[in-house]
Amino acid sequence: MLTQRQEKILNLIIEEYIRTSQPVGSEFLAKRLGKISPATIRNEMTALTQDNFLVQPHTSAGRVPSESAYRYYLDHLKIKERPSPEINFWKNLLSKNKHESKDLVLKKIAKEMANATEEAILLAFDKNDYYYTGFTFLFGQPEFADLKLIHRFSEVIDRADEVWGEFLPSINRKELQIFLGEACPFGRACSLITVPTDFIGNRQTVISLLGPMRMNYNKNIALMRNLKEMLNKI
Repeated sequence: MLTQRQEKILNLIIEEYIRTSQPVGSEFLAKRLGKISPATIRNEMTALTQDNFLVQPHTSAGRVPSESAYRYYLDHLKIKERPSPEINFWKNLLSKNKHESKDLVLKKIAKEMANATEEAILLAFDKNDYYYTGFTFLFGQPEFADLKLIHRFSEVIDRADEVWGEFLPSINRKELQIFLGEACPFGRACSLITVPTDFIGNRQTVISLLGPMRMNYNKNIALMRNLKEMLNKI
């Protein structure tokens, strides 16, 4: 269990890394933490690194969060329960397209979700009908500057229907779930947030947001919860 000070340092590192995608150094933390000495901060960062919460990419660089750090962050994260600004737009889209088939409307919402989050959106209708949009946003993320990562990810995408078909039975059909890093079927550099919806009625449907492990969880989780609530009320 981390101390209160270690939790504060870890949260600051994670949130700054999510914002900038750059390793976080003790100088930044010293400015934010004020009364804690730089030497104490460096000692805490060393301890967090030894406990596998932080990774030092280069000898002289700051630290970046590990998968364990993100898991700890999510276990203790308090999501701000507030309507996402995009919800009103989606409600208007639903109203304008009320005579369209529901699966087509959901695909239009998926496209707008990809634009709003700059992440990939995946829809699964039953077990053999899938829809994907927004992968261009993923390849624009700093993580995908690594050509080896692009190659591994592209291999998974080439067999996305097969991967998704194998993974779908493990998804909870009632609650939001997060498949982080190693648990993500699309690669350990990514995270997948899934929510089920009964929007289409007789077709079991799952909406998923796929992004790098370094994603804005607070925003994306709140958005997915708001979307699920909105669709299930219709």
